[in-house]
Amino acid sequence: MFKIGYVYAILMSDGMVKVGRSSKSVSSRIKSHALTAKLRGVSIQKTVESGKLMDSRAAEKFLRNLCLSSSADVIAREWFMGADFDEIEDIFASRFNGDCEKQIALKEKEKL
Repeated sequence: MFKIGYVYAILMSDGMVKVGRSSKSVSSRIKSHALTAKLRGVSIQKTVESGKLMDSRAAEKFLRNLCLSSSADVIAREWFMGADFDEIEDIFASRFNGDCEKQIALKEKEKL
């Protein structure tokens, strides 16, 4: 089943990359992770977020697999040490701009 939403990636100052998904506000998730980072003694260096996607679960799975392939350490399938953030940004630019709003509206109608 499709899950409409957004995906994001966060690069921390220690090189850790967080990949996640949200059905609502990505900015609130990033703020939450900024607080967690502060508790760990690190800070957010870069963030990237998608446009609205019809299948954010599939997008997040794709990102996790990408990060898994290049990471030295993985925590809870969402935190990756050594993932290539430049590559992640390229993927967002090429694949995760957001789906056509018309397609999203059609999918949302199908739910009713």
